[in-house]
Formats: sequence, C-alpha cells, structure tokens
Amino acid sequence: MKSKLMMIIASFGLLLVISYIIFVIFVPGSPMKTVSNAEILTKALFTDKVVTHLGNEGEYRYYITKTDNGAFKQKAINFMKQRKFSYLTQEGAGLFFEKKGKKIILTTQMWTRKYVILKIPIQSEDEYTCIPSFC
Repeated sequence: MKSKLMMIIASFGLLLVISYIIFVIFVPGSPMKTVSNAEILTKALFTDKVVTHLGNEGEYRYYITKTDNGAFKQKAINFMKQRKFSYLTQEGAGLFFEKKGKKIILTTQMWTRKYVILKIPIQSEDEYTCIPSFC
C-alpha cells in the first residue's frame, strides 16, 4: 500500500518535471519584461475575446490572438479598423495603418504555433478604447 502511494507520488512528480521542461523548451520567451510566459499563456487560454490585451510596456501595447491558420492578420486589421485606423499594407511582420495623417506599424510575432503577439505603438489613450468582446 505504501509503495503504491510512493509510486503515484513519484509519477505525479515526474509528470510535473516533464511538463515544466516542455513548457520551457517549446514556449518562447515573453516579449515583455513585466509579463511572464505563464501570465501570457493563462490570458491566451482562458479568454473568450478575439484579441486579448496583455499589458503595456514602454511606448507599446501588447495583445495576443490565435493564429487560426493565418487569420490573425485579418483579426489585427479588424481590431485596428474598430479604432478608426485605415489599413495600408504589409511588409514582413509589420502591418501599416493610418489615422488622421499619422502612420503606425503594428508588428506581429509568432509566439507559438497557435498564438501571435501584436505590438502596437501607443499614440493616445482614446485610440485603443476597448471594444466589448474584441479585446
């Protein structure tokens, strides 16, 4: 009985160690210094929003969205259009937008194969007012 319990505890411990190693190896580092991988993953997994705000750091706001087989680009464009930005073009990982004569570049970074991080320069608070169910 005691050996069975020890075997279960050892198996559970081994499972935790393996899970941690996989998490460290297969989840890239956080693009932000103030938000950990665990926080990003938690927000990504437990949200019902299309685009989820991760936080602000320096002159940027960070968001995460699912890749959905490449549909993240359209999600980013819709996200910005909701804030009255006009989509201009894409160059590499940068999506170019314009609003009232000011151009900004939203950069995308594949965080995992299922999630993309959106990095948007902060222009002013009112430009990024959260729209219900979208962020």
